[in-house]
Amino acid sequence: MKRRAFVKSGIAIAVAGAFLSRQPMFAFGKALLNPNKVKFVSPASMGINLAAISYWGSELPFTDIFKSAGEWVSNAKAMQWGSGPKLDIDEHGWVKRLDAAGFATKMVALAGLYPTGIYTILFDGEGEVQLAFNVGKVIKALPGKLVVKVNSASMPLAVNLNKTNPKNYVRNIRVYLPEYQSSEGVTYTNEFIDRWAGMACIRFMDFIATNNSKIQHWSDRPMLEDASYSLKGVPLELMVDLANKLDADAWFCIPHLADDDYVEKYITYIDQHLKPGLRAWIEYSNEVWNSVFNQSKYCVDIGVKTALAQSPRDAGLLAYARRCRDIFKIVAKVSDNKKRYVCVVASQAANPYVSEKILSFEDLVEYADALAIAPYFSFNVAPNDVLNDKEVMNWSLDKLFEYLETVKLPEAKKWIEDSKKVSERYGLSLVAYEAGQHLTAYRGAENNTQLVDLFSKANAHPRMGKLYSRYLKDWEQSGGGLLCAFSSMSVWSKWGSWGLLERPTDNPEQSAKFKSVVEWAQSHGQSIKLKK
Repeated sequence: MKRRAFVKSGIAIAVAGAFLSRQPMFAFGKALLNPNKVKFVSPASMGINLAAISYWGSELPFTDIFKSAGEWVSNAKAMQWGSGPKLDIDEHGWVKRLDAAGFATKMVALAGLYPTGIYTILFDGEGEVQLAFNVGKVIKALPGKLVVKVNSASMPLAVNLNKTNPKNYVRNIRVYLPEYQSSEGVTYTNEFIDRWAGMACIRFMDFIATNNSKIQHWSDRPMLEDASYSLKGVPLELMVDLANKLDADAWFCIPHLADDDYVEKYITYIDQHLKPGLRAWIEYSNEVWNSVFNQSKYCVDIGVKTALAQSPRDAGLLAYARRCRDIFKIVAKVSDNKKRYVCVVASQAANPYVSEKILSFEDLVEYADALAIAPYFSFNVAPNDVLNDKEVMNWSLDKLFEYLETVKLPEAKKWIEDSKKVSERYGLSLVAYEAGQHLTAYRGAENNTQLVDLFSKANAHPRMGKLYSRYLKDWEQSGGGLLCAFSSMSVWSKWGSWGLLERPTDNPEQSAKFKSVVEWAQSHGQSIKLKK
């Protein structure tokens, strides 16, 4: 399983922070266009970042879990994984033909991460589809339909395509969860809707596979007909539909390569289909300041080529600022309802220098509404750090929590306060695009099982819930508005304990992070509940 790009992103916060924090703080020499007057007021409220769609994910938001499947793997009959020839795949990800000596497999869900029960598998076209790995028992087999009984504990859930007719190849495979056997089309499970109902805003960054996106043109976008949504992300239609169902604002991240035509059509769809009264938050890509991601390299290249600044890093920040401005102009062009949109400029929590550099460029601030940061309380541990993995692995939970309470929470609060000063100077609201704990092992320390176990235990401990409560109080008292917690649901691993919940079967009352987030949201009038 690949290391999550977000973990790398978090590590870069610490590395870049150590450098930029040494740079002097100053305003960038231009009269502020809107001093001491915030154009858009964001009240303190709770939003959520949805986890990425993947076959190793645990949230399973769709009734058709085939939408979470990975890429097709070409296999020879000898069943050596990946030993088959290159597959001929159509624009939506369906296999058009198979080699006579091979078959194709799609991983749908890992063992233990999908429910045991009776599944209905439907498909269009002519061919032979079956469950892989002998994971289930076939109850009924009809043309284009299988009904199977599976045991989640035994094996991963995967689908084999054994035969397909090139003139009418197999497509539109659906694998419906047990309680949704009569479903049709792509929709969200009731459990998923109930879990996040009451959130003020849904941020779709991972949901749409923003980081390192290759999408450039409108024709490249994810579509409802796509075999799965794990590669290019969830279609815009489904994101808008989810926001409407949840009665929540929707936070969209525009792919960094997207051209103006893509942006205009994207905003037009939102304008025509998002429920009246809901707002669309518009952000250009994600963490463009973070050199880990391709979007950062892309903006640096543009900034250097156009000579926006002497240093490549600053040139990239200014290229980001200019593209944000251009996108926000398109928003204003498409919609005459300015109150329907929140134009977001994202920056680095640990470094107000980055925010100043971006916001002072050209006339960006005229079109922006909010400055967004990710003020995690972070503890990133590597072998060569002053506090290295060999030392921290032997800490007790008490010592770890004392360190987080006395060092890391105050550090995060200082980041928030410094960013708030910048946002006020430019007349913008301060919001959090991501937030929460950030206990990570990296640069080899992720293989230190004792350290990873310590961090996992800390995330599950009731004291973590108390840390969250204090952290959220600091956020509000420092003047923060919307805060989008990171993230909804994922199994904790050596790459981090990101999910507020790990599995749908978790008891919310015993999930310290989730419970604290819900209780804080409830205290601000949000209707989210601790539903199992």
